[in-house]
Amino acid sequence: TPNQDSLNLVTAALSESTDNVDATKNAISLGGAVLNAVNCSSAPNCTALHRQRCQSIAHTCGACETGYIGETGSSNAFCVRSAVASGGRRLTAQSCESDADCGEGWEVCDKLTNPLNPVCAVPQKQCPN
Repeated sequence: TPNQDSLNLVTAALSESTDNVDATKNAISLGGAVLNAVNCSSAPNCTALHRQRCQSIAHTCGACETGYIGETGSSNAFCVRSAVASGGRRLTAQSCESDADCGEGWEVCDKLTNPLNPVCAVPQKQCPN
């Protein structure tokens, strides 16, 4: 296992550092790093969520990438482009023919409001009965 491998590495470094103060300091430093390492083995694909890599909370992606917004701080929630999410509206509506034209954010192609000139829009939240 990775934890056992890390422990073996630190143990070997300490064993080899006998009578060498600098080597002992390095082995202790390595041991501290191993003990403080965050377990990210079950973190999701942070790139797909537009988040920074897992590094401070176990199994959790970091903050949203630059240019994206979402749940603050470390999280596994999806981040959207800030241009898409700013107030839920663009300064000028983007015309579309299908949802794919609206990018990777929360918007969908709204063909119901204006069927002759559909635009990308954030859909209304649907509540369960």
